[in-house]
Amino acid sequence: MHSRGNESEQLTEFRDAEGRLIADSWSHGSATDAVASGLLANFATDWLGPESVRRFRTRFLEQVSDGDTLACAGEVLQEYVQDGEPRVDVVLTATRPGGAVAAKAWATFARAS
Repeated sequence: MHSRGNESEQLTEFRDAEGRLIADSWSHGSATDAVASGLLANFATDWLGPESVRRFRTRFLEQVSDGDTLACAGEVLQEYVQDGEPRVDVVLTATRPGGAVAAKAWATFARAS
């Protein structure tokens, strides 16, 4: 795992033993936004499997603090094959009880054939 960036943008790359890129994660927001990012990531990996993550990007629209109540939803955008591997792109949304969107994420996952 290799990370680079600053306090408002962070790119983390995950590589296999041979150094090939297998997944990356980009986030835009402050360190306090890790709460929403973690919630969306947990929602997505519970749904599609942590071993299947290929790409994960987040954007924060409102600051989220520990203890805030958020609901997560996900939607499949497209399914395709890349490098011989079936994949699915999804969009994830974290909303507050009143319906305001606090954070969004876009992710790519490998799919079982």
